[in-house]
Amino acid sequence: LKPGLSEDEVDTIAKSLSGAVKDKSVQGSVFNYNDRLQQIESSVETIDMVFLGMTTVGMTLCFFSLLASMVSNIAEQTKDIAILRALGLRKSEIICISCLEAFILVIAASFLGGAAGWFVSWTISQQRQLITGTPATFYFPVELTFFIIFLAAFFALLSAGIPSRIYVQKYIADLMRM
Repeated sequence: LKPGLSEDEVDTIAKSLSGAVKDKSVQGSVFNYNDRLQQIESSVETIDMVFLGMTTVGMTLCFFSLLASMVSNIAEQTKDIAILRALGLRKSEIICISCLEAFILVIAASFLGGAAGWFVSWTISQQRQLITGTPATFYFPVELTFFIIFLAAFFALLSAGIPSRIYVQKYIADLMRM
């Protein structure tokens, strides 16, 4: 077909050709790439939804691990919190420091995990392309990446904000005795 035809024009030509092939006793069939493309796009959307669900479950499990780690970390830093409060830092600033610590930890872990996953998937797609001889385009899930960053930030704030808020509400003398 001529380059530059619209999708509707290609579909019209494919339907007329398939009608002509069915009317005659000619052996053959008409392959319309647009029909396959729609099936592939539907499959990609389904796979994206499955990966979104798996990501949500995985990040939720990591949240509980991070929460336990941050509770332990903040409990070990009670004297540091007391000293910072005695030096004049506000409670909100101490909570912000804890949240930033958790945020950096989670974003770094998400980046490293994403980079490792990207490298493995790129390697597998290159091997598939080499073995089958078919061109394979590499797909990067941008929406899923932004969703992971959002969940990581939210869970970091939640896992560090709750325990640090509990500890900064105590008196400085009580924190020094802990």
